[in-house]
Parts: sequence; C-alpha cells; structure tokens
Amino acid sequence: MTDGDSEALASRRRLSLVLGTMVFSLLASAISALFRLGPWAAWASALLLGTALVGYAVVSRDAFFRRLLVFGAVVGLGELVSDHFAVVTTGTLVYPPVGPFLVASPAYMPLAWMGMMAQLGSLADVATRRWGLARATLGLMVLGGINIPFYETMARRAGFWHYRSTPMIFGATPWYVILGEVLLSAALPLAVSGVSRRGVWGAVLLGVAQAAWTYASSVLAFALVGR
Repeated sequence: MTDGDSEALASRRRLSLVLGTMVFSLLASAISALFRLGPWAAWASALLLGTALVGYAVVSRDAFFRRLLVFGAVVGLGELVSDHFAVVTTGTLVYPPVGPFLVASPAYMPLAWMGMMAQLGSLADVATRRWGLARATLGLMVLGGINIPFYETMARRAGFWHYRSTPMIFGATPWYVILGEVLLSAALPLAVSGVSRRGVWGAVLLGVAQAAWTYASSVLAFALVGR
C-alpha cells in the first residue's frame, strides 16, 4: 500500500468516526432535551465522546487525528476565557451550579470543545482537500451558523445552560452566539490545514491562535448584536 493509499484509508476511517460521533452528539442532545436530563447528562455525553475520540487516536496510526485532538484540547482550555466573558463580563450565560467548575465553566467544557474541534476539524480537512480553502471556509461558516441554534435550544431544554438579557432567536440562542460561531468557524479550515502539515507543537500553537480568535469572535459578536 502506497503512502497515498494509506492516507486515503485513514481519511475514510476518520470521517466515518467523526460522522458517527456527530450523530451520537445530536441524539444525546435531543434525548437530554426530551427528558430534561439536566447537567449530568452533559457530563456523560462529553465523557463518552471524549473517550471514543481519544480511544481511536490511541489505537489508530492516524497521526493527523492525534494532532487534531491536541489542537482541540488547547482550544478547549482557551475557550474557558470566552466562557468567562459570557458568564461574568456580559452576564448572559448561566450554568446550573452542578459539579466541579473550571474558571466560570463546568469542568467538562474543555473536553466537549476538544470533541467539537476534532469533529469540525476533520470535516474542514476533507472539505479543504476536495473544494479548496475558500469554499471550505464558506461551508464551515454556514454549518456553524445553522448548527448552533439546534444545539443551544436542546441545551436550554435539557437544563445544561441558558442565556438571558440579550437578543435571541427561538428564545434560546443569542444572535451574538450565532455570529460568534460563524466567525470562529471561518478560521478553522486554515488552522486545520496547518495542523495537517506541522508537528505536535505546531498543533499547540495553532490551538492557541484558534482559542484567541474564538475569544475575539465572542467579544466582536457581542459588541455588534449582543446588546
């Protein structure tokens, strides 16, 4: 098997894993909302997703996916700053006081963001290879903008978190969160293309850059449409 064949096989396996975990995340959110399962369901979902992704990274020979998880973990830790902005600075995001917290966020949030970055990052990689960077960027921006109202609505109904004192769509998703998701998604294909070409420390630095852009996106979006 040539290097090209090996990479194609790894890409197909990675895509299958990611699509499967995305279906799991969707179903877990819907079931949690339907039965109003509360914050511990969010903990369980994040732990199961993280275990599946890390387990695949350990047993596979997919070096890119391992770097993608490193990238996602750094973004997840950096996202605590963005959450602090929403929870403390703007006072618009409210978490139930359940379980241990990191800064102003439930401790599962970095793990959940690692999973989301691995999922979206894998899609961004496939899209960039097939369509080019510009089209992949546009596609991720559209996906981010469409996706977030569903998950925010499910999170509110499930009791994971909710927003207040800011303009919202469907009474659950702030306009600034939608715009922030679109903006942070715009940088993802470029960041992931860097992760695919660099080593572990490159993934760390790109994770820091993506986390900084995520924070900047939140601040800019709130200034534009959050008041």
